[in-house]
Amino acid sequence: MVFMGEVDKATNSKGLGFRREELENKRHLIQEFFANPEAELRVEFISHLRPPPPAAVLDSGTVTLSRHTSIETKDGIKMIVGFVPLMDLYRISDRLQRRFLSRNIRFGLSPDNPPNRKIRQALGDAVIRHTVATDIFPFNHNGVALAAKQVVLNDGKATLTVPRLLNGAQTITSIKVFIEENQKHLNNSENQQKLEEIHVLAKIIESDPTSDFVTNVTICNNRQNPVEPWDLRANDRIQCDLEDKLREEARVFYSRQENAFENMSEDELESMGVDGSKDIRIRPLAQTFLAVQGEIGRMSKLPDVFEIQKQYEETFRQSYLDADARKIVLAYKVYLAIKSPMEHLDELVAQKWSTPLRRARNLVWALMIQAVLNDPQLKQNLDSYAESLSVSWEFRDYLRKVAAGKVRKIMSYIFNHRDFADRLQREKYDFLRTKETFQRCMDYAFREFDWTKKSL
Repeated sequence: MVFMGEVDKATNSKGLGFRREELENKRHLIQEFFANPEAELRVEFISHLRPPPPAAVLDSGTVTLSRHTSIETKDGIKMIVGFVPLMDLYRISDRLQRRFLSRNIRFGLSPDNPPNRKIRQALGDAVIRHTVATDIFPFNHNGVALAAKQVVLNDGKATLTVPRLLNGAQTITSIKVFIEENQKHLNNSENQQKLEEIHVLAKIIESDPTSDFVTNVTICNNRQNPVEPWDLRANDRIQCDLEDKLREEARVFYSRQENAFENMSEDELESMGVDGSKDIRIRPLAQTFLAVQGEIGRMSKLPDVFEIQKQYEETFRQSYLDADARKIVLAYKVYLAIKSPMEHLDELVAQKWSTPLRRARNLVWALMIQAVLNDPQLKQNLDSYAESLSVSWEFRDYLRKVAAGKVRKIMSYIFNHRDFADRLQREKYDFLRTKETFQRCMDYAFREFDWTKKSL
């Protein structure tokens, strides 16, 4: 039982009181409450005043820097190289959270990733099992790279303003997991001391972490683990702008960095005001844009798209920053639900077309997006389906109806066309993955359904 009384607004700051009439009216309840041997008394003070917002976390950090040297470019960009305690980096990361890793190409990979397991094993050998000296650790570690707007050296300490980790996310992830898994062992003062003795080689660049120079340094410092071409684009201006656009206009999270969404807490997602169920990811977003453009061939050659500058710029067009963000979300959700209309089409077409239909998945994907964008009910569908990334039963059913009513006829037209009969008979399906075939489909859709090629 909980008794709540209204705070008397007439009381001064020296004390709070309940209104007398409230207590008089509830006297019998209070007497019964104290007569119950199992009763639990809990007092809560509830104010009509909102608490002040929490203090902002200062975007800075300090590390102990030993045996350091420095080098400077002709443009005045300085790099300091030395050894820093791993726990200093951990403490900065623990305080700044996501901001500390925001300029890395990815957040921490899975703890079961082999390099991460190896780091934790090395920490265990030095800190808990004491089978290896702590001063061996930096010999077997690649080191980390950081950028900071300003670096102030004073008596062996480096104060970093706006510190950002460029390389070393796996190390930070590993030390975090190591501490969480070994709290019992780390209560031992000797083990704590050994953990504080672990140092890593650090390169600290004094430059704006958002500059093109630092972005290039980030790419060059992330080659030791397998890095995909799309990872290296994570900090491009267009990717950062898309992240802001999708968050602000559609309230969805765009994972331009690998594993960014998985490393966000529920509180962080809630504070950002985004859908906490799913995220948009850079690879399928690229394929979604290519599907909208009808670039069917490029959809299966993503490394080229991200490595060839012309293709990359044509895929991630600047014009998309002016598009309705909900259209981007709706087109992306076709990818999330594509399995359902594909299965429905397989049920509807002749059995002999099952194999070529599967090979035409990207073509079907692109046609489904055009069907959605050409739908006269597009505005209502944006209101119904583009407010989150959740794929409802109603949305799947909508796509299945689109597939049955429009896309099935287009695919039947292609499968039965005399121009492709010989290739289908010889099981040569490469033509189903070309821009030319997509255009042939759109020409048919224009004649039959009055479709035009829509963009976002």
